[in-house]
Amino acid sequence: MGLRRRSSQLTLLVACFASVQHFAYSQISQERKPGKERRLPPLTETTPLTLRCAPAVGDWCHDFLTQEVSASPAWRSLADPALVALGLRVPLSRFGMGRRTNEDRRTDDSPMSFIGPDKRDLNWTQPGVFIYGRCGGVCDDDTAICYCDGPMGRIPAPEGSPPGTPPIRRGRPLVSFQMAPKTAADGQRAFGEQEYDHVYGPSGYCNVSAPVWAAVCGLDDLAGPTCDEPVEAFCPGACSGHGRCNLGFCICEPGYYGHDCARRRAGLPLLPSAIPTTPWLASVLREPPAAREPPPAATRRRPLIYVYDLEPLYQAKLMQYRYDGLGTGRGGDIPGNATVWSDMWVYAADTLLHESLLISEHRTFDPEEADFFYIPHAASCLPFPIGAWADYPWFKGPGGPRVRQMINMLMETVEWIDQGSQEQ
Repeated sequence: MGLRRRSSQLTLLVACFASVQHFAYSQISQERKPGKERRLPPLTETTPLTLRCAPAVGDWCHDFLTQEVSASPAWRSLADPALVALGLRVPLSRFGMGRRTNEDRRTDDSPMSFIGPDKRDLNWTQPGVFIYGRCGGVCDDDTAICYCDGPMGRIPAPEGSPPGTPPIRRGRPLVSFQMAPKTAADGQRAFGEQEYDHVYGPSGYCNVSAPVWAAVCGLDDLAGPTCDEPVEAFCPGACSGHGRCNLGFCICEPGYYGHDCARRRAGLPLLPSAIPTTPWLASVLREPPAAREPPPAATRRRPLIYVYDLEPLYQAKLMQYRYDGLGTGRGGDIPGNATVWSDMWVYAADTLLHESLLISEHRTFDPEEADFFYIPHAASCLPFPIGAWADYPWFKGPGGPRVRQMINMLMETVEWIDQGSQEQ
């Protein structure tokens, strides 16, 4: 049927297929009485096949969607336990292994940031420095986020700590120059936009528990009047209930691996997922059926979809670099202790589709039986702040509009998959 794809032919077929179906369904449903609006129900597995297969010629669509295949336990990797314990910074899909680092990805020798070894701005009053690369406090340069200095500020992990070591104290966020002071303590003009006393005065945001002013939190895992209340951060699939979410990057429990921690190292017993124990997640998520042993049912219906675990730079790291939760399809609600859906930004479409496929009963871990291959698309997280706010990463060279960086990133992602498949 021409639905199977490999290597350089990998595309976002799933999204296209759904779009074509919905477009055709919409066209069929245009016949309505004048003056009356007709709402179209969503295309789901309960929608009659006559509508789901409306664009198709012949019986192939009906036969394909009603076809059942035997379910078998998921393939598991014999990965190095040390890599698994680190949250699998090295992706272990059957295709595409390896990890790019900041050192081998930098393409510009002129950094746009203005941060010193102590993670602080080199000189608040220095003019002519790229504004988005500055910090009015202590910079977490692993995630490109600025935090307060002082009593309510950030205390980084001890020097020489392994990557991913949590800070001694996280601190209150100062995510952009709009939150930074517009003068130094001596009154000289600085790069920010806030009154100095609002931030670092005797009753300032970074100095006391009940300040006269508070910054916009800007991070989807912090909330409350002064950004001190933790909220469930967004990670696709909530790390399948087998890991800790660090602003989009799943740090997996020992023995689990993959972008969403859904995979278990060969030879180790499966452990219960934590999702059922967290009501605000259990209402919208579940552990991927493909990861369960024995399988939930003896058979599964097509299509079967293989979701790639990508190099973190194209996936999890982009989620960490996002700004103000723009790239997430859901978030936490403190008063209701519940998950709420985002309908404000189209940026969230990428992560919503990705997460929906991760937890779908159509997901497969075996590329040999897959009908479609999905490459997670995180380019919506790219504009803020990567395309203009940081030294790194630049895709296929620095500069250019944000759309150029997005397209180049997607091209590079496919090249990375191709290279990994050739090395297998």
